[in-house]
Amino acid sequence: MSFVEPITFWEAYRDQLRALGSWAAYQTSSEWTKIATEAAIEACREFGLAADREYLRLDVMGYHQTRPGTWYDWHLRIAFEHENGDNWNDELCKLAHVVADLRVLVAYHDYTKSEDPLTRLQSEIHRLGERIHRVPNSNWLFIFGPRQSAPERTFMAYTFDSSMQLAALHDEAPFAPQEWLDRQS
Repeated sequence: MSFVEPITFWEAYRDQLRALGSWAAYQTSSEWTKIATEAAIEACREFGLAADREYLRLDVMGYHQTRPGTWYDWHLRIAFEHENGDNWNDELCKLAHVVADLRVLVAYHDYTKSEDPLTRLQSEIHRLGERIHRVPNSNWLFIFGPRQSAPERTFMAYTFDSSMQLAALHDEAPFAPQEWLDRQS
């Protein structure tokens, strides 16, 4: 079993988004990236992990320091990538090369163009093939948020099963950016 299960990280990350985010920040790519990565750092800290930005060119990594006083000796638990643009497949490929207990990709989907971000994700997973599952006992979490054009849509979280088919994670407290708009009224 992984140190952090996908559903557990998703719930911690989602709660941090609720706490740190706002509708105004969600509409600005640079501001939202700061919030998304800060939420990941805070979620990592909830699991007792140290967290850094952009080390190994990852947006966030959650790790246990294995030799105190060194910057290089650690056990990577969570590798996190956040992509505001439509070309998140490069972030997925990067994560496929990282050895971590949990690899997390957060991306956004324009529901005005299509209802389903999963077809492309499933295709990319199959294209990457062995790279996706070559790290034994590693889990994946894929989070898709809605673009600003559909704030009423909820963030969706997925992992995949042993046959590499995507599976939605049950979410007892769905989160939609519309919550921020409702708070403004």
